[in-house]
Amino acid sequence: MYQLTIIFNENELKKRGISEDKYMNKIKEYYNTHDVTEVEHNVFQAMGEHAAVSLILPIIDLTNKDFEFIFLLDKCEAILGEEIDDIIEDTIWWYKERGYKVRNISKCCTI
Repeated sequence: MYQLTIIFNENELKKRGISEDKYMNKIKEYYNTHDVTEVEHNVFQAMGEHAAVSLILPIIDLTNKDFEFIFLLDKCEAILGEEIDDIIEDTIWWYKERGYKVRNISKCCTI
């Protein structure tokens, strides 16, 4: 069983005039076609060979399309078997490793 929890930063959403639905609708649309179940508000579970990829892929896709997305999140945590993975931290690390300038997590970034 794999699980992903997504918690948005309400202040950042308000500041930018965005609702979490803008993103969650896209994520849920993807999950509906990939056997991912919402077990609580913005807590999703999947099982099977490709479960981890199914949970994380829409987050990666949204971040690749709009890096600002990652800064709208307070928490994006995946439980992959016995590992707990901080997707926000991993994403910022990935971009920095590739030479992108990323300011601290509470600010927007420059790509």
